[in-house]
Amino acid sequence: MIDLLLAESEISDLARRIHPGENPEECIARAAWTVIAEPGDAVAGALIQSAGAVEALALAVGDSSSLLAPGGASAAASRALREGRARWRTRADPLAVGAALRSAADVDAKLVIPGDVAWPAALEDLGPHAPSALWVRGRTELLTREPRYW
Repeated sequence: MIDLLLAESEISDLARRIHPGENPEECIARAAWTVIAEPGDAVAGALIQSAGAVEALALAVGDSSSLLAPGGASAAASRALREGRARWRTRADPLAVGAALRSAADVDAKLVIPGDVAWPAALEDLGPHAPSALWVRGRTELLTREPRYW
């Protein structure tokens, strides 16, 4: 799926519009994760943390079965990955990712990803349950403004 998305020039152009920077691949992969994984999906979060968003996406929805038996993984971890792949593959539609990027660009939304200046550091407290990205309309700098009032 990631290869299909990266091959589309429109997708890369949209990614640059919603997330300026030198790495549209990371933006596209994280946008894809917001489409295929439920918010707070700890299995997806752990996979992204260990492999990075781009590689994790390729492993999660690609044809490789090598992900299912990582070295030293417990039976429970292997089962969680198998179940995660089953969930994610049903939603892994490049057209849906393209639609999400197009919709964001249409309303001038931005995609904020970990490592961005606007990424709220407090989200790291969620560990693998942290969002893979945030879709934001408006001023992204307000995400990290101090003091924060809830």
